[in-house]
Amino acid sequence: MIGRSASLEHLKNLALTYISLSDEHWEDIASYFKEINLGKNEYLFREGQTSQHIYFICSGLIRNYYLQNGVEITRHFAQENELLSAYVSFLTQTPTLENVHTLEDCRLLQISYHDLQHIYNTYPVWGNFFRQLLEKVYIETTKRIEGFICKTAEQRYIDLINRRPELLQRIPLQYLATYLGITPVSLSRIRKKISH
Repeated sequence: MIGRSASLEHLKNLALTYISLSDEHWEDIASYFKEINLGKNEYLFREGQTSQHIYFICSGLIRNYYLQNGVEITRHFAQENELLSAYVSFLTQTPTLENVHTLEDCRLLQISYHDLQHIYNTYPVWGNFFRQLLEKVYIETTKRIEGFICKTAEQRYIDLINRRPELLQRIPLQYLATYLGITPVSLSRIRKKISH
């Protein structure tokens, strides 16, 4: 099993592509992160819980979804080198409506809300790094919303192929369909049409 030091090195290497950071500052920042390993189909948290942590994904794939009248509606997929949380819950420290569960075995680094605020105050440059990672999530979410307003299901699927093709081999069909707002049967029809 890969250890905490390798996970922290992974995060550090990514951070250094965005910001400058001394070894001394990094050692202090790293001390606030805890590594957790989850198997496939485990939950980070469920609806009604408050998201106490934000996670950096070293490896694996995770899905955020809502449950509406017994139907799962996928909001987001997060993978390696991305941050993950139920962001509204994390930022407001109030219960979430989301469920967050693993689609693959996952290796994560977690940091608490309180510790992250401390790091932001002590090392503002770290806030710049996290902001840039979160901006990617915001852009992805906004493009998805725009797709529901302005595009057909087929166009949304093609957009996903163009923006995040690596996900298509990793996500079960039923979850991909709920992300696109269609049934698995409709998604199969679209995939068949596009492949011809």
